[in-house]
Formats: sequence, structure tokens, C-alpha cells
Amino acid sequence: MRAVVITSDHSGSGALGALSDLPLALLADRPFLDHVCETLVRSRVTVVDWVSPPNCEAALDFLGDGTRWGVRFRHHAATSAAHVYQIVGRLLAGRADGEALVLGRGDCLVTVLAPAGAGGPATVLYDAESDPIDGPGSDQSRRWSGWATVSGRAERIPAISDERQLESHLVGEGDRTQRVAALDALDFRTLGGYLAANRAALGDLAPPIPGCVGNWPPGVRVAPSARVHPLATLIGPVFIGAGSEIAARATIGPNVAVGADCIIDRGVVITDTAVLPGTYVGEDVRLDCALVAQGRVITLGKEGAVLVTTGVAVASLTDHLPARLTAIAARSRDRIATWGARAVETVRALRRSIRDGLGGANTGGREADAVPLPTATD
Repeated sequence: MRAVVITSDHSGSGALGALSDLPLALLADRPFLDHVCETLVRSRVTVVDWVSPPNCEAALDFLGDGTRWGVRFRHHAATSAAHVYQIVGRLLAGRADGEALVLGRGDCLVTVLAPAGAGGPATVLYDAESDPIDGPGSDQSRRWSGWATVSGRAERIPAISDERQLESHLVGEGDRTQRVAALDALDFRTLGGYLAANRAALGDLAPPIPGCVGNWPPGVRVAPSARVHPLATLIGPVFIGAGSEIAARATIGPNVAVGADCIIDRGVVITDTAVLPGTYVGEDVRLDCALVAQGRVITLGKEGAVLVTTGVAVASLTDHLPARLTAIAARSRDRIATWGARAVETVRALRRSIRDGLGGANTGGREADAVPLPTATD
């Protein structure tokens, strides 16, 4: 069976629109795209046509040719959001009569797909629950997840340029069309949906993850190459990725996933948050209900997802490394100067003690010699 999957489409999705690498964000211990690929394999898909908008190089590098999953991947580069759906329309139009096809997207996942065809509906659309805070169309109880199974006779595809037009075409493709509530949908298209999906996935990490070591509390998973300071606190469920460093007095968790090669500095407090790989979080920063993507922090407020400007408090590890090394060097100089001052004061006190002791002994000796001795008289 073949699948057509849109890698990511955040046109008009507010603060998340700036994150072209969102499909690589962690869902617990692995990138979201990894879960998508596993679902396609379970659905017996053997060929996947990935349709990607501009600036998705990181996702394309992660996917490769599909060898990792034993599936053949073909990539189609789009020049704009509208071009994405034009390519999807062309691929759908190329479907042969009777060919079963899965349609999906890399930033939303339906983990259970009904078999296509075999006397069932020609088209099944899977609806996810709409996010009540920051989801487009939040006035509806459900909206299309972007996933569908299509079979039966191939229909002529009209010109489409967005998801709504694609949905309208699929709904009107024939009488044998069915909408299904996908209660298992994991939706990364909104920050609220992403955080909810991450909480659920972290809660399922009860069995030890292969390669994770350490005597950690229940629900805490730390990759072998990660370094956690003895004075740091981890509160499960939490996952710390490979090569990451958690400094002293940092408190991580609950419901936190930290990607690979991150540095969480001293005094940081993080709850209900995902930190994407290669991110530096500066001293004493507090993060709650947020997605941290290198120099960008998207937090969830009453009005929805908001992009927060952080300056150097949160930054790309590569960009912030010189400043961090300078700060470490300055702290080291301060500590050395403090230790040096204490050592000098200790030596001075010791010298005074020794001098006072020696002075007392000499005085006693002189006073003893000064005692008058008896003299002979006539």
C-alpha cells in the first residue's frame, strides 16, 4: 500500500508557524516523525511520498530513503504552502482504480487506521478533537486530523491549494465516505495538543528505555551519555536525551522531555515542557507549558500560543556557547579569587596565632630570669 504524507504545514497556525522543524520535536523519547513512520509500517505501507514545504531540510535528513524503517521513501519539494496541496492533488490523481492509499501528515498522528477497501467505505476521514485554546476552528468539537484512507475508483482531482479544499474533495468523492472520531489522535498542530500528546507519551514510559541507566525515581529516564548533577532534581515523568547536561540546583519535571545535546544551567525550573535538541537554557530561567526550540520559546497562555523573546536566556547551543564559556570562566575566576582570599586570611590568622604563642613563651622566660637572687651579706 502507498501513502502520501505532508511533512508539515503550519501556514496560518500562529506562533507554531515559525517552527519548520516541529515534526522533529520530541514525543517523549523520540521525534514525532519516528512515531509517524512506525504507524505507516504497522498499516502495511511500503511506499511513502513525502510532500515538504520549504525549510524542512532537517526533517528530510531524518527521514532519508526509508531504509531505517524498511520502507521506500520518495520526496517531493514544494515551493509554498499552496504548492504542497497541488502536489498532493497530483499524487492522488495518479492513484489507480482500486488502489488503497493512506493520506496523512507529519505533525498529527492517528495511531489506528482502518483497512481500506474490502467492502468498507471508499474514503475514511479521521477527526481529532479540536484544541479548546489555540486550535484553529476551536468552535467545533472535532476537526479533520489530516489522515484518511482512500480506496475504490479514482476520481478526478480539482485544483486544490489548502487543507480545507482537500477535505471538501475527499468528503464529496462519493457516497461511501465515512468520518471517524480518532480518539487516539496525537496533534502537534497546536501547542495545547502537543503538550497533551507529550504528557500522554511520557506517562507511558514505565518500562525502562533501552540504553537508559541510573537509579532514578519512577518515571525518570536518562540516556547513558547525559550528565545530571547530584544536586539537580528530576521529577517523573521526565526524559533526558543523549549528551544533555543538567546543572546543579536545576529542577526538571514533571512532564518534561529534554532532547539531545541540551544544556540546562543552574537554578533552572522546567515543568510541562518540551526542549528541542541543541538548546541552552540559562541560569534561573523558569519554563512552564512551553515548547523550547533553541532561541525560541512558545508558551501557552489564556489567549493561546505565544512566541516569547528571551534574548540570551534561552538560545541555540551553538550560538550561545561562547557567551556560556565566558560566563563559566568568569564564575571560575570569582571562585578562585574567593578561595584565594580565604586562604590568605587563614594563613594570616595562623601566623597571628603562632606569633601570639611564641610571644607568650618568650615573655614568661624573661620574667623568670628577672626574679632577684639572694645575695651574701657581711
